Amino acid sequence: LDAGADASLTTASGESVTSFAIRRGRRDVVELLESNGGVGSIDARSRWLLAAASGDRATALSLRPATLELSHEERLLLPHVASRGDVAATRLLLELGWPIDTPGPWGGPALHQAIIGGHHT
Repeated sequence: LDAGADASLTTASGESVTSFAIRRGRRDVVELLESNGGVGSIDARSRWLLAAASGDRATALSLRPATLELSHEERLLLPHVASRGDVAATRLLLELGWPIDTPGPWGGPALHQAIIGGHHT
């Protein structure tokens, strides 16, 4: 961003940088985009997903929907979070009802993603 990157660009399918960061549980990226004016409105569900994937238990519980129906993309939060070694966020996602056997990008469940990422605790 400091070098002039355009945070408002989207992918060919129309996905924004913000949406991509939320789908990966990257609160740090969303906050960076917000501080640079590169984020539009973020809906309550996206805020909930981001809180859950970043281990913010209080916010995740306060924004939790009445029923847990996760899209395929939302299910992928678990292996993404596990692969970066965030144990607290991984546990929170499991507590909130994410299926423990959700396959990640390499086909294995969250535990495999964590091990591949070098995180085994």
